[in-house]
Amino acid sequence: MFQLSFEIAGEEKILKTIDGIGERVKDFSPAFEKISQDFYRLMKQQFTIGGHTPWQPLTAKYAAWKARVAPGAPIMVLFGGMRDSLTTQTARGSINNISPRELKIGTNTTSKAGYHYPYAHQHGLGNNPVRKVIEMPAGTASKWVRMIRDYAMWEIGRQEGNFKSAMMEDYGFEE
Repeated sequence: MFQLSFEIAGEEKILKTIDGIGERVKDFSPAFEKISQDFYRLMKQQFTIGGHTPWQPLTAKYAAWKARVAPGAPIMVLFGGMRDSLTTQTARGSINNISPRELKIGTNTTSKAGYHYPYAHQHGLGNNPVRKVIEMPAGTASKWVRMIRDYAMWEIGRQEGNFKSAMMEDYGFEE
């Protein structure tokens, strides 16, 4: 049995179980690469719009301090490290590990003192209200499951000599 799950900021969710495919498809990295590209696109959108679920405004005290320290910086961006690590896979702190059977994507950005502020915002720890840093719009997980399923079916078809390139044009997979 092949099991697919997504974990977003520590909250594991089993989205789909696909029997038999894991035995036949040994390398899902092409599908994971497409999902990775979609993740970074969605995260750029997240920071542009201020959260798919709108982020709570800053407190007046913190907003005044931030205006002095980083004038014009938008919410959830002080100097840009966290945002960059979640919107650009090559940025410092970005986690983007793709292997044949696993995709790990996210951020390990911390403050100079080692405080993991993305996690603190995601869960509302300390003085931080909950501001979901990593939040996918409705339907994203289903779309990613379809991408993996379609890639797997394409790969099985290729193995069997029944390759149909038109089926995969939507995702850009090539023979």
